[in-house]
Amino acid sequence: MIAAKFVRAPEKWTFVCAGHAENAPPGRDVVCAGVSALCMALDARLASLAAQRKTTGFRREVREGFLSLAVSGDPAVYAGAFETALAGLQTVAGLYPAHLAVTEEALPERQKEEEP
Repeated sequence: MIAAKFVRAPEKWTFVCAGHAENAPPGRDVVCAGVSALCMALDARLASLAAQRKTTGFRREVREGFLSLAVSGDPAVYAGAFETALAGLQTVAGLYPAHLAVTEEALPERQKEEEP
């Protein structure tokens, strides 16, 4: 099963996708192909925004069966890319729930400590 997780913090959003769909043999797995395409599109968009210096940070980790992306700065700049990837992955998960699980989490804004 593939697990995809989106985490939103006030000025940093992350995405982690890990696992294998195992819906069909390698090279014939439509779940894997769909998830891979959506992940690659999100990665490409965030990398493009970072290259244009529209974000204050961008981190990527890729290995077989694993992708981790983190971007920081003004969420208005990159929210559309995340929302599109989320909607696409949720659609695939709705069609193939035994092969893809998508979760999302919103972290609260940090409370400033009161001065004594």
